[in-house]
Amino acid sequence: MNKTTKPLSHLEIKNSKPKEKQYKLFDGDGLSIIIFPNGKKKWRYDYTYNKKRNSISLGGYPEVTLAVAREIANDYNEKKSQGINPVEKKEVIIVQSLKELIKEYFATRSDWEEVTRVDMVQRIEKNIYPYIGDIKINKLTKKHIIDTLMIMEKRGATENGKKVFSLLNMTFKYASTLQKIERNILADLDKNLLFSKKKKTNFAHTTDPSILKEVLLAIDNYSGELNTKIGLQLLPFLFMRPYPLRYMEWNEIDFEKKIWSISKKKMKTDIDFIVPLSDYIIDIIKKHQIYSCGSDLILPSLISTKKPLSENTFNFALKRMGFNLTAHGFRHTASTILHENIHVHQIPSDVIEIQLGHSVGNSVHRTYNKAQYIEERIKLMNWWSDYLVELKNS
Repeated sequence: MNKTTKPLSHLEIKNSKPKEKQYKLFDGDGLSIIIFPNGKKKWRYDYTYNKKRNSISLGGYPEVTLAVAREIANDYNEKKSQGINPVEKKEVIIVQSLKELIKEYFATRSDWEEVTRVDMVQRIEKNIYPYIGDIKINKLTKKHIIDTLMIMEKRGATENGKKVFSLLNMTFKYASTLQKIERNILADLDKNLLFSKKKKTNFAHTTDPSILKEVLLAIDNYSGELNTKIGLQLLPFLFMRPYPLRYMEWNEIDFEKKIWSISKKKMKTDIDFIVPLSDYIIDIIKKHQIYSCGSDLILPSLISTKKPLSENTFNFALKRMGFNLTAHGFRHTASTILHENIHVHQIPSDVIEIQLGHSVGNSVHRTYNKAQYIEERIKLMNWWSDYLVELKNS
């Protein structure tokens, strides 16, 4: 690394803002990144060979990470030191399967939060590996990709299909930049033409108290797997997103303070999060401890105590019970009923939104800490718990 240039950091690149004119951030040894007025960021390698200035584009950020860009630049510098012009000596080495390539690319994404990484891996393992994961990347065609994505489209997983397309596109950009493939075969595909346009709708839910009562009673009488039943019992009372509930751990529960503390890695927020627990919920969780089998997870899967219930477990269970509802829909249910009853429980809307994990107000209000309005939130969660219990028993 050139001693006169301070090496870049991932945070510095991530936080760099577009200006009226494009500008460069220098990493040293010919490597720099250009920040364009439209917000795009692209790597550039500049060098001199035979007294002539040359420039090579290394791809966009964050598809090409800082570590990968440095690896490429170091490789070019090594060739130049051997008297080889980097731009004239491009070697294409194709030996990997698509699965191996994806795993290699994912390993470079140190900027991903753990919750993001787990989500990405699960999408690819379910929708790509079983169909085309073992095909060598030099044998992979555009038709292979389209046919696989259309399997998702036919079963109605349009939004999921678009996300998988984007993941593959980033992977192929990475491979093209490292010259593992001659070109990104997805570069000229429009994912919006591949997938049907569907009107965005809320997750299936109910705000009808009579239907909600039926659901609560059906959950209490659920005869399926125990961990699924406990998860279903917790969902309406806690109205959390399914992901943090599935990954709920025993060490996150403080039985004395009656709170569930969730790391920001499991949340769609920039802060850790607190969920006040009513006596009713504390009792359910405590009784479930004897079935934990030594797992760190409160709701492990039957396959492994180290893995949580699968992401569709709750939705399938609700469907088997005869309800057109989703696990995520309980958030809509709680939000609607809590807002409709502000005149009863006297908790303002902002507190409800904070307990839902939503940002509220201006930038000052959005910097709330995890315990902000905790007394009001405790009161809110106890009122909601009492409301549901009374609804069941009415």
